[in-house]
Amino acid sequence: MAAATPEPLVLVADDDVDLLELACIQLEEAGFRVARATDGDEALRIAREQLPDLCVLDVIMPGLRGHEVLAALRDDEATVAIPVLLVTATLEQRVLWRLGPRPDDCMHKHDLGAELEERVRALLQSGAGSDHALEQPAGELA
Repeated sequence: MAAATPEPLVLVADDDVDLLELACIQLEEAGFRVARATDGDEALRIAREQLPDLCVLDVIMPGLRGHEVLAALRDDEATVAIPVLLVTATLEQRVLWRLGPRPDDCMHKHDLGAELEERVRALLQSGAGSDHALEQPAGELA
C-alpha cells in the first residue's frame, strides 16, 4: 500500500500576529499544513529549511520585507519554483513590479478571510512558480 501524500505545506509570514493566526487557522481548517513566521528573516529561513509548497508573505514586515524574501527565494535554486502570494494593506499592485521579481499573485489583507483559501488552492493547482508569475500589473489591489 502506497504512503499517503501529505497535505501541502504553506508558509505564512506576517508581523501582525492576529492576522497571522487568522490566516493560519483558516488554512489549517482547509486541510493545509502551516508554518508561521513573524518577520521576513524568519520566513526566508523557514522557506529554505522546510521548502513549503507555497509562501504567503506580508509585504511590510520587520527585517526582510515580503518582496525581499521573494527575491531571495527566486535567487536560490532550491526555492525558485515555490509559488509566492504577496499580501499588502496599502500598496498598489503596480508598485510591486518595481520592487523586484514578480509574485505569482497578490491580494489585500482585508480579503484574507474571504479569498485566502481560494487563492492558495488556485496557485497550487496551477503549478505556479517563478515561470508562472503575473505578467503585468492589474492596477490597484482591491
